[in-house]
Amino acid sequence: MPDADAPAIRAAFAEELREKSALADPRIVAAFASVPREDFIGRGPWLTLPDAAGYRSTPDDDVRHVYQDVAIALDPARMLNNGSPGFLARAIAALAPRAGDTVAHIGCSTGYYSAILAEIVGARGRVIAVELAPDLVEKARKTLARWKQIEVRHADGLTQPREPVDVLFVHAGVTHPQPRWLEALTPGGRIALPLTAILPPTRIRRIIRDHAGWLLVAERRERAFAARFLEVIGVQALLGGRDARIQSRLREAYARERATRPPVASLRTDPHEPDSSCWLHEDAFCLSRAEAK
Repeated sequence: MPDADAPAIRAAFAEELREKSALADPRIVAAFASVPREDFIGRGPWLTLPDAAGYRSTPDDDVRHVYQDVAIALDPARMLNNGSPGFLARAIAALAPRAGDTVAHIGCSTGYYSAILAEIVGARGRVIAVELAPDLVEKARKTLARWKQIEVRHADGLTQPREPVDVLFVHAGVTHPQPRWLEALTPGGRIALPLTAILPPTRIRRIIRDHAGWLLVAERRERAFAARFLEVIGVQALLGGRDARIQSRLREAYARERATRPPVASLRTDPHEPDSSCWLHEDAFCLSRAEAK
């Protein structure tokens, strides 16, 4: 298919995302209409991941296959994918990035969603795209070179960002928030991180154990973080971002809810004794049913 057709296909796909994901911010829709996904996933045919049954190959390299709301394999041997645009669009919308914001994207992979974020924050904004795998860093630096507001860092995501940020998106599964992430948020800053601790039903081989959970979204307030769980997510684990004991307790907490949205209203970091408002209490943090103050 001629490249000249791709912009119209992206625009139609972005409009589909707007309708299906109820995207109220036109800048998010415009970003998906602008960024060519095919530049970040390699040449087709592609392996898509539409459901729990596993990968399916597209019949050819027609770029229309790229503009479907499905994950696409970057490296199937590592179960490394470019995630489903619909879910990521809703996650980005929950973070409410504004023009001129500084955003940290932890686990940027080849950079597609870093580019989406860069389009949203605009030329006055900044995106710090962090990736640990050297091959992905090399690809991200090439694919993201046209966005001058993006800095690709080859670094451990647990230690980043080094500077204050308005938005922080952890694009890999962890069992708990890292102090560096919470400390980096400016007043009113927002963070999203997948708290993963369960194994979903799947027939996919080599699936990473405990790689599913809920996406937690939090906003910094004066003394705590207003927080809520957005929706279920399955995602690769962040190296070093898991604690076996917390993982076990998180899995038990999820099980108590019988697959319904956990009733969390705040993320606390202040020292306090556990009480009936604590949904998951740890020494360094607490997911609480109580509203943030």
